[in-house]
Amino acid sequence: MRFVYIFINVPYIWKCKIGISGNVRRRRRKVSRSTPGFVIPVWVVYVPFAKKLEGQLHRFFGLFKSPFRKGSGRSEWFLTLPVLPLAWLILNFTFLLYWSPVWGLLGWLLWR
Repeated sequence: MRFVYIFINVPYIWKCKIGISGNVRRRRRKVSRSTPGFVIPVWVVYVPFAKKLEGQLHRFFGLFKSPFRKGSGRSEWFLTLPVLPLAWLILNFTFLLYWSPVWGLLGWLLWR
């Protein structure tokens, strides 16, 4: 399983990055070194179908692409204002949809 993350670039706060990684801390450092400014993680979700979810988010938000001229994951940068709120909601919904039955079952087993 991997993480789906959303990063914001500082000082280019109008750009956000949607991506996947097994190690978000290492990925953040790599992206910060390869793009102007530095990145801050806004949201990270751990799901088993991260690659598929990330691809669907990229297609869904394709109209709002805002790539850097060079650097890490040029096609994965989007305009923050239209993308971030909706991407955040989608990631939260996906996380809850996948993990709530797991936690519900675990809670039921522990408290019965």
